[in-house]
Amino acid sequence: MEKYVYNLTDFAHRVSADGKTWENSDNIKKFKLPDIEPGAEEVNGYSGLNGTINVIDWANIGAMELALTYATIPECMGIFSPEKQYHQLVWLEQYTDKNGDVGWMTFKVYITGMLKKIPGGDASKGESNEKEFTYGINTYKLTRKNDDGEEETIIDYDPINKVLVLGGNDFGSKLNTALASF
Repeated sequence: MEKYVYNLTDFAHRVSADGKTWENSDNIKKFKLPDIEPGAEEVNGYSGLNGTINVIDWANIGAMELALTYATIPECMGIFSPEKQYHQLVWLEQYTDKNGDVGWMTFKVYITGMLKKIPGGDASKGESNEKEFTYGINTYKLTRKNDDGEEETIIDYDPINKVLVLGGNDFGSKLNTALASF
């Protein structure tokens, strides 16, 4: 059934680093999940064509970043750790369907990565003092609860272990099988 999302209702954030875990939901104002950009090559005159073809290379995905914006410098000291961090974000999106029924979809993202950018100081009297921290991503998994209440994977990317799942399609296994056939 088609669903029309019109509102991000709420979200929560948890970060683990240095063997400790912090709930950081009250201070976080927004997040930006990474773009996934595969490599691309232009091929000229391929297969007798006289034009240019853009060949997408899913085995070569570029670097990804997670951006978290906080209302103030967080009390959660884990976000300052130079070690590998584990981030979990959970959010609800309200929707309406064709029948006018309203419901909520739950999404979760699991990310491992390292702190890449700590924001500098910039403040003006009477204005909010939001700070955006950026993390380089090592692994990225996005899931949602389906209509049966089961968690289904939308994206699962772990380049070290050669995992790439997009929309339920396991491209990583296909690539690994193709590589193993040589």
